[in-house]
Amino acid sequence: MPIIGLAGGVVKKSVNQGLGFANSAIESWAYQNVPQLRMIEIDSRLRNDSKPDVRVIGLIELTDREYESYLSQFSFSTFDDRETFNIGLVWRGINKNKTLIYGVNVFYDREFNSNHSRLGVGFETKSSVYDLNINFYAGLSDKKEVDGSIEEAADGHDIEVGLYVPYMPWAKIYYKGYRWDSSIYDIVHGEVLSLHMQPSNRFSIEAGLQNDNTMDSDRQFIKLNYILCCNIDTNKPIVFVTPYAYSYEVIENRFFERVRRENNIVKGVKGAVVVGRGT
Repeated sequence: MPIIGLAGGVVKKSVNQGLGFANSAIESWAYQNVPQLRMIEIDSRLRNDSKPDVRVIGLIELTDREYESYLSQFSFSTFDDRETFNIGLVWRGINKNKTLIYGVNVFYDREFNSNHSRLGVGFETKSSVYDLNINFYAGLSDKKEVDGSIEEAADGHDIEVGLYVPYMPWAKIYYKGYRWDSSIYDIVHGEVLSLHMQPSNRFSIEAGLQNDNTMDSDRQFIKLNYILCCNIDTNKPIVFVTPYAYSYEVIENRFFERVRRENNIVKGVKGAVVVGRGT
């Protein structure tokens, strides 16, 4: 057992050193070549009934002002043998006490395999007590035949509320309600309940349940997220327990977080059966 424990410690140390070297190399390259780059992260979503969803997300600061900035968020993902690219313009502001972040955004989404496209508009609020995200989506592409089925990019909207767990500022509970509509099929009502945990400045995990009228039972999922660079204070400790349930704290370190939205294009699909794909 001591040998196994020693070996495990060596492996863990080697992995941490390897990640630290990779992070340092990426950040050094970014600072020299793309000084406006504020974030690169890798996101993977695992579900109990489909293939993993892997996404790379970046955030660039276009303007630099004390209490507001224009940003550009871009991402590329693979899901269900589909490749999707998202590009967005984001405006964010922060109050003078730096305890509240608010913003609006516009996104264009493109699925390469099927040539589906979509426009999105969103609103967001962030604090050390709660988060609020509201998004609207409008399909731009016409009906298409893909793999023998007729598909249509759906219109829709979602509203998500996040509330920090009392006394545990590293954990949040999210609830999201959504609706998607197409001439082929409507997802009348759907909801997602999840627990988001961030045990370190770079790594987070989110686990939850999703259900709507296209599913026979709840769909379980786990999302793993790792931030590679570029605006991370790695020396800042994570506070696991606080003496108070809720308090409005300075949150300027969250200014360059990604926009929470549905990046996959949801489709109404009609073939042998009728389903809704994407969420």
